[in-house]
Amino acid sequence: MANAYQKSFENMNEEIRQAREAYERYLNTGRPNEKEKAIYHYNRAKEAAQFCHDNGPTLLRDGFRKLIRRIDNRLDELKAKSAPPKTWEAPPRRPGGAVPLNQALESVPEDLRAIIEGTIVEGMQSVSLDEIAGLEDAKRALEEAVKLPLVRPDLFTGARFGWKGVLLFGPPGCGKTLLARAVAGDSSANFFNVSSAELVSKWLGEGEKIAKEVFRLAREAQPSIIFFDEVDAIARKRSTDEHDAVQRMKTILMQEMSGLNSQKEDLVIVIGATNIPWEIDAAFRRRFEKRIYIPLPDQPARREIFKIHTKGVELDSTVNFDELAKISEGYSGADISVICREALMAPIRELRDQGKINDPNSKPRPVSGRDFANAFAKIKPSVSKEDIEKHLVWAAEFKSV
Repeated sequence: MANAYQKSFENMNEEIRQAREAYERYLNTGRPNEKEKAIYHYNRAKEAAQFCHDNGPTLLRDGFRKLIRRIDNRLDELKAKSAPPKTWEAPPRRPGGAVPLNQALESVPEDLRAIIEGTIVEGMQSVSLDEIAGLEDAKRALEEAVKLPLVRPDLFTGARFGWKGVLLFGPPGCGKTLLARAVAGDSSANFFNVSSAELVSKWLGEGEKIAKEVFRLAREAQPSIIFFDEVDAIARKRSTDEHDAVQRMKTILMQEMSGLNSQKEDLVIVIGATNIPWEIDAAFRRRFEKRIYIPLPDQPARREIFKIHTKGVELDSTVNFDELAKISEGYSGADISVICREALMAPIRELRDQGKINDPNSKPRPVSGRDFANAFAKIKPSVSKEDIEKHLVWAAEFKSV
């Protein structure tokens, strides 16, 4: 199966190459036979991409899905043309000289395209900064450091320029990734979600090329945000037994981030997230000029998180959000999500235990305060007091908000 996947991957790249060449010839000459060639090769490429999606690595499936969707869009475009164009003009460029993301993707090397497309998050505007519970200081800092420079670049001229590197640090499960995605959506920016751990494990050896392509693509399709989750996997303090490929990748990332600072007019910002900021190398720390602490949610925020994670489910009068917020001190947002899922499942379990789970006429009872009490008895906070103390100590020394 591995050989079949590799063969299909190679065929897909070759068919895409021939399809693009025919498409360009059609645009330049208007010859109907070139249009038919382009349709033929795009269909062949789609078949190969579908095989790779179904039989290739799970990690790449999202990238193949996006590629198939782009091929379908190109096929629809070709089939809709009733007559060939007389002349061809380059598509309009975005403000600042940037080009649309789908056009910029066409210049990515074929062997990296599925991986790169897998980093691009589309349709992520499910929440805005205003809708995130609590974290007012962090949201205000992100609006100033990220949103304003991207949506009002006219305000940042001369000696006034925005930040190019932002580090979100704090205990796990407190919303760092959610904040990054929300500010990208609020800024109408392209969002590249890069797994630092995979760059230094699964793609070791290819990671350098992937990182370069992501930065190039982000600049070409700006405004863009490049988000490195678990950035400590790359930016960790250097050690003597570090793999050469990891050292080269660190050098490339530092060069790319320094390049963003030297090209202040570019609307590209790097956001890193980490649960262990004290492990980050000092050279990387300097490049993350804005360092924002994302703490555990306070009591008002916890109350809102409970409401968010019980939305649409019937609750009885014994569920008191103020009380839940009070007794959940020390729990992260992710912990509260787990508490809610556990409590909301209790009525379903009762139906199962009563032998009514397969009866479509049986309905679960409303969730009660006792269900939440039982959930708290089972689920304890995932963040220790020692971890919180370490974050506070590091924040006191290095945060920049």
